[in-house]
Amino acid sequence: MEASISGCPAMAAWLAANPDHELSDRGRHTLLNAYLSLTRQGAKPQSDAQLSKTDVAALAVSAELYKRSIKAAQSKILTGRLLKHVQGQMGDARYASTRFAEYKRDAALLNYNRRYKFDTYASMIFPYQFWFTQSATQWLIHTVDRPAMLSTFLKVKEFMNTAGSPDQALPQRLKGAVRIGIPFLPDWMEDSIYFDPIRSMLPFDTFLYPFERYMQRNSTLEGRTEYILNDMLENGEINEEELETALAQESGPIYLKAREMAIADDDELKFNAWDFASLLSGPHAPLQWAYNVAKGTPEEIGPFTPMSRTIKGAAGLLGIDLDRSPMNLEARFRKSVGLPAFDQWDDYRIDRMLSNMVAMNEITIDQALRAMIEREGDAYNEAIKKANFEFGIGAMGSLVGIPAKAYPEGEYLQRSLKDDYQRAWAKTEETGNFDFVNNFNNLHPEYEARLALWNSPEEKLRDFLKDEIWNI
Repeated sequence: MEASISGCPAMAAWLAANPDHELSDRGRHTLLNAYLSLTRQGAKPQSDAQLSKTDVAALAVSAELYKRSIKAAQSKILTGRLLKHVQGQMGDARYASTRFAEYKRDAALLNYNRRYKFDTYASMIFPYQFWFTQSATQWLIHTVDRPAMLSTFLKVKEFMNTAGSPDQALPQRLKGAVRIGIPFLPDWMEDSIYFDPIRSMLPFDTFLYPFERYMQRNSTLEGRTEYILNDMLENGEINEEELETALAQESGPIYLKAREMAIADDDELKFNAWDFASLLSGPHAPLQWAYNVAKGTPEEIGPFTPMSRTIKGAAGLLGIDLDRSPMNLEARFRKSVGLPAFDQWDDYRIDRMLSNMVAMNEITIDQALRAMIEREGDAYNEAIKKANFEFGIGAMGSLVGIPAKAYPEGEYLQRSLKDDYQRAWAKTEETGNFDFVNNFNNLHPEYEARLALWNSPEEKLRDFLKDEIWNI
């Protein structure tokens, strides 16, 4: 007596009606084989899957066979069949579980054994591109699979940017950051630091930064181009019709000429494919250095080693001026070849601290401007000490995985005057009366130090001498 897989229900019904028939045991064995075959033809079992209906039915048929088995050899054969089936199913489940675990591992930690020739060749120029490209790809896949995650991220980010007082005098570097009180910090640090929890936990901002930078550059370039076109109109180089056509079409020789002039006036607007790729993943240091030299901006060459930032930060927290220390061989070499001791922002950080010190009435505006020009003196040394301490806060935070930023009280006071300064100039341009600007300068002479931050050394010296002459 034989039964096909499709005949399992009929066979089960016949056995239930004729349990003691002389062919019933043979029918039970046939039904057991059919159930086990059905299980093997089904979906692969997962690690947390329940027994299938066919397995449950097979166990029920096996129980009947055990009851009717008289010889031990028959029970042993039946047990072997069941164990063989279970071991096969366990192997399938183990294989599926292993592959799923490997997928999850590779999604989180990346599998560097799965690099393609593209990765090999790209790594010759951008050594860390595999991490960026693969991480961005994995996040994109999981974001598409879980759109609610991206939606929640955007909502939280919007909340962080608009909660509290969104129009307060905060620099761009602190937008969306949370203020945390830290005891034992100096008074001029306001006993607090800032960090962005969203940026620390989720990498979306990191992945999107190159594209945001590119869009900001284009927006700035459009504004500068429009400003130059209006200036050309005032100088009689073009007429109103040509101006309107250039702005409407954003093309043509007049618009392109103004665009090229805007780029020539500001190195920050010179943004090419190499710059964009460098934001995605840093190139090999020697290649980047050669590119900076060829571009005529060797001052953009950053620290030679990754540990340079950490060492400088630790020294700053200890009050040590590492950039002028004879023990700092890297700084000595950089200075000998005409580079900044650490990076291109060395002087800016010191000048910004001098401006903050003026706002806090620690030094006078005259002392700050002299220090910015002469690069020496007590005020200059104190500004270096404070600037290094502020730098150390961020460096040590990055070392432990929590990028922290400081916001000195002096910088807050200076930034709070920005709106008043802009209103004074708006009224001056509207009325042609410079009393508004002069009154602001008389009330807030410390803001002159803030304005000097973006001036070249020659412009600082010229403005300082001009003020000295007028004060005679």
